[in-house]
Amino acid sequence: MLPTLNKKLSFIIKTAFFTTALLAVLLYLFTPKPDITQPNAYSTAFYDSSDKLLRLNLAADDRYRLWTPIDKIPLSVQQATLLYEDQDFYEHIGIDFIALINAFYTSYIKRSHRVGASTITMQVARLHFGMNTHVIFGKVEQILRALQIERHYSKNQILEAYFNLAPYGSNIEGVGAASLIYFKKPAIDLNLPESLLLSLIPQNPTKRNPIKKSAKLVLLETRKKLFTRWLEKHPDDKHWLAAMQLPIKVYASSDLPFEAPHFINNLQSEYPHLKPGEYKTSIDLNLQNLLQRHARNYINRRHRDGLSNTSAILLNYKTMEVVAELGSVDFFNNDISGQVNGVRAKRSPGSTLKPFIYALAIEEGLIHPLTLVKDAPKRFGGYTPENNDQQFLGPISATESLVLSRNVPAVNLMYRLKKVGLYDLLVAADVKKLRPKEFYGLALALGGSEVTMLELVKLYAMLANLGVYKDEIILNKHATGINQKNQIIKKIILSNFSVQRLHT
Repeated sequence: MLPTLNKKLSFIIKTAFFTTALLAVLLYLFTPKPDITQPNAYSTAFYDSSDKLLRLNLAADDRYRLWTPIDKIPLSVQQATLLYEDQDFYEHIGIDFIALINAFYTSYIKRSHRVGASTITMQVARLHFGMNTHVIFGKVEQILRALQIERHYSKNQILEAYFNLAPYGSNIEGVGAASLIYFKKPAIDLNLPESLLLSLIPQNPTKRNPIKKSAKLVLLETRKKLFTRWLEKHPDDKHWLAAMQLPIKVYASSDLPFEAPHFINNLQSEYPHLKPGEYKTSIDLNLQNLLQRHARNYINRRHRDGLSNTSAILLNYKTMEVVAELGSVDFFNNDISGQVNGVRAKRSPGSTLKPFIYALAIEEGLIHPLTLVKDAPKRFGGYTPENNDQQFLGPISATESLVLSRNVPAVNLMYRLKKVGLYDLLVAADVKKLRPKEFYGLALALGGSEVTMLELVKLYAMLANLGVYKDEIILNKHATGINQKNQIIKKIILSNFSVQRLHT
């Protein structure tokens, strides 16, 4: 009877073992592929045309987390992190069984102190799935998830995910954001001391936050020890020894730049579905700072005249790139409504549209630059325009009339236009929010409509481009993650002839 029971028990154990093994194999083979980069939210970084950081936005969860591909993470960061965290990363299957056994024995059998044995893959599993690995069931889940990740991803993909999820202190996650914040440079430009420092933080991001004074000495000493191990594999890097002794100098997230705020805000509103990522804009930070400095000096000089604010824009008419944009002299000054972008706000253009009336008149053959026009009182139905000086000069050349910005000749020329009028030009130039033509009448010649500063600048750029209208460019044409709108390029009413004659 006893041998029969032993045989049955043996059969049950073997069946259970093979069933479990089969289920494990099937689970491993058919487990779904997890997306180890999502659903984490990521930040958006904007750079100027020379790759200088303008702004780094928080992700949707109020963390700085900038996705950085593995080929933009220097080998020094990768190798230092593996040396410190997981030396056998490329050999194991996502789990270091010997380290796990040692950790289990020390933590739960001896109960001397808690020991971690997480591989890089296991850390990716914990960070992505948000597990509590301080309890036994959380640890088991972490192990299974690590196997699942290794089943579907290459080592480089796993390493890439780690460097974009790892905590680097405070609300900073990922080496891309950590590098921009702590060292004011992209990750690819990190040197060896900076790479070693960053490799130490994820193990205990709270106590090793480099912004904390209490953490700097610990980080400095730990980095020296890691550098000693580093030299065993990279003896040629001993010239960094002196740099490793220097105090740690890092910046905080509060030191992040906030440049060209009106421009960036407008860019984000113009592209509301802008995907998180890195974007090179058309802004030239040197010119942006120069424009801002001149604007502030101008307001300081004119403050006694009651001026407290101004706006300005620089547009490269050859490339149509907005290289500098100043919506106000002080973005944070509520007394001047500093956050309102004066460059994009509608306002009366005054006499600035007069050159286009003369160009259209030349185009239609009504005048040439030396044609005499009459600067004298004239009534157009119920409208009687006057000059600003309340005087009249009589017969003067068209050129002189435009240079002196005489009102009556400009209105008279606009009245005589039959083929294409000023209103038609504004419509063709995509000036927004125009009312019906009849609403303005002849007052359109003297600023009766409203245009933005940018719309006006683009009209003048058309003159510089000999009648060719082009839309502005605000993003580098190679920007990723966005469909940059096609630049509008068209010959807009004005021929080369009329523009050239206007220039003369």
